[in-house]
Amino acid sequence: MRERVFAARAKAEKEKQEREYVDPNHPLAKLPDHIFMEPAVLDHLIKNNVDIPDGLRAKYGIDLEDGGIRGRKLYPIPPEIYNDPKFETYLSTVGLPKPP
Repeated sequence: MRERVFAARAKAEKEKQEREYVDPNHPLAKLPDHIFMEPAVLDHLIKNNVDIPDGLRAKYGIDLEDGGIRGRKLYPIPPEIYNDPKFETYLSTVGLPKPP
């Protein structure tokens, strides 16, 4: 009985890892979590039609089916993230303008 429980848990964990896999060379995979998950940054990415890999959407529970940011008030990106060199590097890598 115990073996089946362990096997089921291992299978579930493996499936979760496969769902949440993101190519480490993808530009968004290099963006730190505290920057990527900032709501204003996420809104900016969605507004600019940035392709968010399925693995990141599964990992963070991002649902784009509702149209993303429609009907929500957009907030400015906090200064500590706006001026973060990693955020600036990401934007220049993918060719996105810095938000106003």
